[in-house]
Amino acid sequence: MKNRLCSQLNCAAGYACITTVANCDNLDYYKVECQDIDECAINPCQNGGTCSNNIGSFSCSCPEHIYGTMCEYEYPKLSLNPLSSTCTCYGGNCGIGSITGQQICTKVDILFLIDDSSSISSSGFAYAKSVAAKLIDCLTIGSEDVRVGMMTFGSSVSTKIVLSQFTDKNQIKSTIVGSPFRGEKRTYTNIPLQNALPMMTSNPADTLDIVIVLTDGKSNNNVMSASQALHSAGVYTFAMGIGAVIDSNNLQTIARNPNSDYHVATNDYTDLHRKVSKLINGLCTDDPILYGVAVEVVDVALNPRQARRFVLYDASSQMKIHKHYDLRVTSASAKTNFLWQTEHGSLCYNWTNRYYNDKFVHYNPLSPIDAGVHNHFTGVYEQTTGKFPVTGTANIHGITSFHYTIQKDLVDMISDQLTPNFPEENICVPVSGVNDGNTITFRISANDIIGHQIKESVVHHIDSSPPEISNAWLIRDGTREIFVHNMKDLSAMKLQFKAFDVHSGLVSVHWSIRNEDDNTVFGNGALGVYSIANCAISKHCYCPSIGECQLMNYTLVMNSLVVNDTHIGEHHRKYVIELEVVNHAALRTTEIVTILVDESAPETGVVREGSQGSSDIDYISEPNITISWRGFIDHESGIKFYRLGLSNSCLTLEELWHPNSSNVEYHDTEELSMHVLISSEKKMYSSVIAFNNAMEPSKVGCSDGILVDKTPPIISNVSIKNLRINPSIGCADGSFWYVNEDLIKTKVACNSTCSSNDPLINVLPENPIKSKTTKDVCLLPAFTNEYLYIGNDLLDILWNISDIESQIQEVFIGIGSSQSSILSPDISGYSKTHHNTFYRLRHSGLGGNGIVFVFIKAVNKANKERAVAIGPIIVDETPPLCLNKPTTDLTKDLVIVSWSTDDFEDNQQIGNLKTIYYRLVSKGSMVRTDFAKWTNHTLCSNGRYCVTFPLSEIQHIDMGSGRVYQVEFHAYNDAGHFCDILSQDIILPSPFLPTRGMVYDVDVVTSEEDAYVEDIDASFTLDSFCVYLKGIHHLESLIYELGVGLNVRKTWIYKISLQILVPICL
Repeated sequence: MKNRLCSQLNCAAGYACITTVANCDNLDYYKVECQDIDECAINPCQNGGTCSNNIGSFSCSCPEHIYGTMCEYEYPKLSLNPLSSTCTCYGGNCGIGSITGQQICTKVDILFLIDDSSSISSSGFAYAKSVAAKLIDCLTIGSEDVRVGMMTFGSSVSTKIVLSQFTDKNQIKSTIVGSPFRGEKRTYTNIPLQNALPMMTSNPADTLDIVIVLTDGKSNNNVMSASQALHSAGVYTFAMGIGAVIDSNNLQTIARNPNSDYHVATNDYTDLHRKVSKLINGLCTDDPILYGVAVEVVDVALNPRQARRFVLYDASSQMKIHKHYDLRVTSASAKTNFLWQTEHGSLCYNWTNRYYNDKFVHYNPLSPIDAGVHNHFTGVYEQTTGKFPVTGTANIHGITSFHYTIQKDLVDMISDQLTPNFPEENICVPVSGVNDGNTITFRISANDIIGHQIKESVVHHIDSSPPEISNAWLIRDGTREIFVHNMKDLSAMKLQFKAFDVHSGLVSVHWSIRNEDDNTVFGNGALGVYSIANCAISKHCYCPSIGECQLMNYTLVMNSLVVNDTHIGEHHRKYVIELEVVNHAALRTTEIVTILVDESAPETGVVREGSQGSSDIDYISEPNITISWRGFIDHESGIKFYRLGLSNSCLTLEELWHPNSSNVEYHDTEELSMHVLISSEKKMYSSVIAFNNAMEPSKVGCSDGILVDKTPPIISNVSIKNLRINPSIGCADGSFWYVNEDLIKTKVACNSTCSSNDPLINVLPENPIKSKTTKDVCLLPAFTNEYLYIGNDLLDILWNISDIESQIQEVFIGIGSSQSSILSPDISGYSKTHHNTFYRLRHSGLGGNGIVFVFIKAVNKANKERAVAIGPIIVDETPPLCLNKPTTDLTKDLVIVSWSTDDFEDNQQIGNLKTIYYRLVSKGSMVRTDFAKWTNHTLCSNGRYCVTFPLSEIQHIDMGSGRVYQVEFHAYNDAGHFCDILSQDIILPSPFLPTRGMVYDVDVVTSEEDAYVEDIDASFTLDSFCVYLKGIHHLESLIYELGVGLNVRKTWIYKISLQILVPICL
């Protein structure tokens, strides 16, 4: 069945008929179809190739060393091992490019094209990479020397390194050696050649372009066109065969003509190195050359004309410095090796023969050019201008210009200027603004015509001032400024001095000592100059403008005199010590110190408190006093200074000579007196010794002592006879004081805070009996607002005076018109009381001065004073005026006597009269009551001041006698004077009540007093109502009040005055 069906199915080549459904029971379900034949089933690929079945065919994938359709062929394996990456060659110098010595070579770009297809095998690829790495190791790699790129190719191109990607030789080598073998089946060599063309033609025009192709030459396409394109673009193409079997024709096509120079022997690194080295190093040169380019033009008449121009080729010359000649500051001092300039003004420099062009100094292309034998180059056809004129280019040793810069402390003073006197190799520049301590930097730049430049600088410093020596003197026991030695042994002297130079610092210090009389030298020597790393803020060191910090204090001890046995001098003789210091600028300063030898001590003098010419002072008020002395003498060397010691007792010589007590105040001075501050409250003594200029002390002189009294005298219990004041309340020392009329104070307690202070209260006498405080006392007027009054011009003052520390010198009394005149009273100046505690002055004439103040001033022997002011005082010798009689009014129960402020006056008193006494008197003085004091100073209901008497009391006194009464007033002023006056008359009402009568309601009015009257209970009169009063009697006229109403609670009251009883109708 199958064969029958397959005969009906025609399958194409490579396909076979097969059964798909084999159901013999039903022929309709029996199926066949064409299926691809698997050619790989018979393993057609040889030598380990891998078969891939295709439709109607197959393909073999061969190992890297096998090739052919069925992998039936084997490439010959390269037996050479990879080369080392270290540069080697035949001959001594294998370097290619500028590393070969002093030669300068052109810039080069080298592109390696390395075959990594399967035909070259992995061993051939490894060898090719080693050839490239080894050649690179011989090259001068750099952006301005040789740049390297690399591509690998097979059927495609892989770029491993682009030009300028690496400048490190080892990095390039490791990248090449590490490139993997791709083993692509086909080789298309024309593609990498085409890719190389734009890369090599796009680089700078002054670059030599080289392509090195490492391949077996086998290519699956034509390499002719791509190779010729490279050749035509000026690319030098090397072709080197790699492997056991090569295609020499393709390699020759790739290589640039002539083949002998660019076709490299197969697998021969040495031949590659030789040919590449020949090409690159052949373009290098060692010496500059000036080329002349001549052009000749001939016209149709055969008339010639020639022109020429000059071109310098120089790839090797260098600027150099001649080590035997210096760049020197000729304005600086030769003593300082030209480092320090000691004068201001010009800055001068010289660099003769120091700079040169190493090629031009032997062969100088800048020299004048010979015109030639026939001198055909004339006029504009000859190069007479530009860089290379036939007349030559101005230069010195090949250098065509010098530029200079001058800096002061690294700030440009002159910047990048041409030297004005070229080709001279020196310059002097006048400058201003240069000061000692400045650092000058001179920068010189030598330039040749090629553009080479060499720069150099020289630094020098400015110091025109010599060093300084100061404070040169002997020192003994910590005392400075001594110029007298106290013994004959000169080696015991210790000389100190300061030496410094703020600009350059010191370099040496020398000394010598000689006799002043005959200049005999006793000895000499030197002191070391010590530098320190840093100098904090200190008086012992300094940092000059230039150089290290140095110590500035020097101490000279001449022990070498003992060694030479020249250390013993003579008494009262002078010796000269000469000091010489030299700074780094070689400037020197000399200082002479003359020393006198004096072995005797000064004589003792007298010491007292007080200035020269004044009396001795025993007490002082302020803690400062002038201590003076005299009589201290030294005949040989004179007195150098005095030492004063202040203590609670006289000091010994040892205590003054070597001060070591914290309880003693010491002062040194050259004067004969000193103003000092006394810090002790006890008695102080002044002890003095004198030192001569040899620092020998005298014996001690001591004063009789002085006491500081810082407190003034105390004034208390001040009283002035007949001095009065209105009672008041005052405040002093935080307490309240009641002050009575006689200015005696009593301490009281009030429910308020005592914040003010009344100085006068402190000196008033105090009442020893403590009175009970009442509320009214605390409500009294303030003491400070009250005036004091005295009734006559007798000034009788008493006081107490005391002083705890010192004695009372005097007490003074003064009178002034205001409290501000306490310093200098303007009515009566201060007068002495001659140590009394009282003062009396009759007929003082104070009455005409208005308000006055009395001053008491006490002064103790420390001149500490205290003054108190008593006032303001008004002297009032006249009584007040009683002008108007007080008025009287009677009420039902009281007798009121009132007055106004105008009724009692005193023109000399400030304010109203407040002290008024009164009593009741009758006309004829039959009745007189005791005086009572007016105390209620408030206004009465009538708006006047008043006193009241109960009417019943006066009536009781009167007993119905019918006497007329008056009130007698005594009005006192504050000085104690008074006036008197009687009030208006007081007429007393009867003390008896009216008689009790009867009231009748009537209709008929009768005028008869004793007529019969009938009381009615009903009235028929509508417009009136009448009553009749009967039986009411009194000695005085009466006022009647009638009440009429509908009931008791609601009535109308009428007041009626009647002299007699008559009917009353309403």
